[in-house]
Amino acid sequence: LPEPQHNETKFIGRKDEIKKLNKYLESNRINLISICGPGGLGKTALALEVCSNLISEENDIFDRIVYFTFKNEDLLDTKNISKYEKKFSGFIQMVDEEFDYQCEDLSEVVEFLDEKKTLIILDNTEILSKDEILEFYYQFDNAKFILTSRVGLGEVETRINLKELKKEESLFLFRTLAEIEG
Repeated sequence: LPEPQHNETKFIGRKDEIKKLNKYLESNRINLISICGPGGLGKTALALEVCSNLISEENDIFDRIVYFTFKNEDLLDTKNISKYEKKFSGFIQMVDEEFDYQCEDLSEVVEFLDEKKTLIILDNTEILSKDEILEFYYQFDNAKFILTSRVGLGEVETRINLKELKKEESLFLFRTLAEIEG
């Protein structure tokens, strides 16, 4: 996982959302969770906070936790591969690097990740269509997904809609950042 974006301030607020997300992750009936809301509300921070806690608590829910962001993907370079494959080429490369697993294509990555209980966090999925996300998701039998996006998929996923921080949490964050900046 990448370093949390809130190292200096610690994670502020979102206690209800953390409880809800943990409950969904522990459920055997929920495999596709989306955290939705406008940019800057903390969707990625929430997902990373919960996953970091799972790792530090040495959970027995997941054997692997995989994080990938689509934020920096160059989707204009389409050399001889479909747009769908191009969108997931960074994901394939990340799995190759993180797990030292050499694979040829997305189906091999799916097979590898699906061998164990895996949590896959896909960040900034608003660049993908609903059909692309679902095509990827339906290839897995055992993985659980967290998606962060400005828009949800519809009725397919279990959704957490983020709203702005509560007033007291916002003020605390503002004061903390002001103290850090001096």
